[in-house]
Amino acid sequence: MNTFTQLLLKSKAYNTLRYATLPDFIVETLTGNTRKVVAFYDSFLESKKLSKQQKIAFDIGANKGNKTKALLKMGFKVVAVDPEPSCISTLKYRYGNNPHVTIVEKGLSNETGTATLFITSPRSGLNTMSTKRTDELKQTSQEQTVRFVQKHEIDVSTLDILIDTYGCPYFIKIDVEGFEHKVLQGLTKKPSFISFEANLPEFLEESVICIEQIKRLSTNVTFNHSTHEKLELNNWMSADQTIDFLRNTSLPYTELVARL
Repeated sequence: MNTFTQLLLKSKAYNTLRYATLPDFIVETLTGNTRKVVAFYDSFLESKKLSKQQKIAFDIGANKGNKTKALLKMGFKVVAVDPEPSCISTLKYRYGNNPHVTIVEKGLSNETGTATLFITSPRSGLNTMSTKRTDELKQTSQEQTVRFVQKHEIDVSTLDILIDTYGCPYFIKIDVEGFEHKVLQGLTKKPSFISFEANLPEFLEESVICIEQIKRLSTNVTFNHSTHEKLELNNWMSADQTIDFLRNTSLPYTELVARL
């Protein structure tokens, strides 16, 4: 991340400078990021085949809400969950008046209560509730020195409570920097699709726990994976095949997609 981007993320004017109508339009025109995410998600969600009642999605670790934007374009109602104060300010700026978005200012885990969020910088995708992730980033980051300069005490809920409150989602996206296994341990109800990130090899065993937890929700679950917002496999894998794949791949990162 360059110095200008770091300064922009920390600026009190960030939301206006980045997400007002004109700058957001310019960024989308230049990058096509939302279009790419929509194409990726629709390759397995097939949103046009879904009824209005089915179109509920949970964006867990919503950060600045870019995935939320893509899901909205696909016609979903979105529950956007993030505990980091700067992310919440951006989510409220972008979606606070959108009746199809519910913003939840909490973290998720396997039980309710409180927890510590470790913050390296405002709106950073590296902010995490995982002490293992903070230690790993401090030791192995090749791009820059990662320092976690703040600790923020947050309220914590579970996926089951979200479902009881907002309905069972068709799709749950989870991106919480090494805490995915704890989030999934708070889920006993079955959506149609779940995606979560796997950072390898450091979080191999946590990723295996995620797969085993999802397998408990559906004996017919199959998996695919993506590294560049494109499904890599024509034929989806079983849970056991997916675990074998993770144990043998040289990829440092992949996003796993579970079809339940």
